Amino acid sequence: MVFGLFLKLFPHPWYGFGDHVVSDLDFLTERFRSFYQKTNVSEPPGVEFREFGYGIFGKKISGRHLNFVSLAEFNSFLRSQVPFYVSYSPAFYQYPANRPMAAKELLHSDIVYEFDADDLKTPCAQEHDFWECKSCHAAGRGVVEACSSCGGSSIAADQWVCENCLETVKKQVFRLVDVIENDFGFSDGLDFNFSGSKGFHIHLRGKSVQGLSAKARVELLDFVTGTNLDLQSLGFSESNNALRCTPFRSSHGWSKKILEALHELLESGDASRLAVAGSVSIRTANKVIEDKTAVWESVQKGLFPTVSSKSVVFWKNVLEFVSSDLGLSVDRQTSMDQYKIIRVPETLHGSTGLLAKKIIFNSLSSFNALEESVVFGNDPVKLFVSRAPKIRIGGESFGPFENQETELPEFAAVFLLCHGAATLAENHVPLKEALR
Repeated sequence: MVFGLFLKLFPHPWYGFGDHVVSDLDFLTERFRSFYQKTNVSEPPGVEFREFGYGIFGKKISGRHLNFVSLAEFNSFLRSQVPFYVSYSPAFYQYPANRPMAAKELLHSDIVYEFDADDLKTPCAQEHDFWECKSCHAAGRGVVEACSSCGGSSIAADQWVCENCLETVKKQVFRLVDVIENDFGFSDGLDFNFSGSKGFHIHLRGKSVQGLSAKARVELLDFVTGTNLDLQSLGFSESNNALRCTPFRSSHGWSKKILEALHELLESGDASRLAVAGSVSIRTANKVIEDKTAVWESVQKGLFPTVSSKSVVFWKNVLEFVSSDLGLSVDRQTSMDQYKIIRVPETLHGSTGLLAKKIIFNSLSSFNALEESVVFGNDPVKLFVSRAPKIRIGGESFGPFENQETELPEFAAVFLLCHGAATLAENHVPLKEALR
């Protein structure tokens, strides 16, 4: 019954221009089908206890509450139904297909931390993203909070991804792993995968994690993101008109991270940034930088030296400044909500046609998602591209494009079709318009 409903969501074909015409949706569906026909997805572990969901083009979750008794049955579903998106629950249930959610009977749950380039406001987005005002239809390149023509804040964003975006996200992943292993002490059950679009997922599947309460999970997340930090509770306290802290060698957790960030700021020699951080004159900041070796030696011993008549205020301002950049931009909803479902690793992402590829952590630094997650071939495909920035995918560069016909290798064509930026040249009707 569920499979029948799934099929009703795919009206084939959309365009009745003759037998030779293939709709964009048919084209993409057949490419996705060919991938799943020759691929055996081995994720997730404990499949029989998980809830699954699927999505159609343009809608990541169009149905859920599915359950499979084995990976073989799950792969059969992928090959016969060809979803554009498929997601699973980090949670294990006694009855995964039951509804409402309480009827599933939660057993335990993994934790998934999700990083996405969109949340990091990467500078390169100003080069490859577009915007359009929903009120006056003015449009432009980059990321804006309000329309430059009418001042309205109802903005439609056309967001893209590049290698620079993903390198920025990687840095967050490395910092998170340091927290997980060195601050939390969780070393088992760590798995990593590219999201298939703009970021990475980190799965904590160890037994020490699965039994944690909802409250404990929030506390872990608050630690990761630096939520509600309090300097005094971290050991930074005022005494005899001076600011003191735990000596560096004895510090740990957030106290140590803040001191390390302070050391980096001092070593940078950037007096202007220090002046902004401490709300002092550039002259005072220069004096601190000139004496940075002695300053840091004193801090290491637990005493912030006098640098002005308002030294305590200065140092507190600096510590709050450096700590504000240390929290990680984790998607809180994904990490906190035990009932949320997330992309199944090793499946295709319907917005890009890229694989949500698993990664060995030791290979993450050299991993190039826009090359290594490409699964389609090089056969030429003629497209009409409405608008796209210059993209680099599969080791090649294409574009930029603006209302033009072009011929691209299949992997790049799938990427643009999935994004909704192109249509097969013979159709000339963008798929997103057909869905409206």
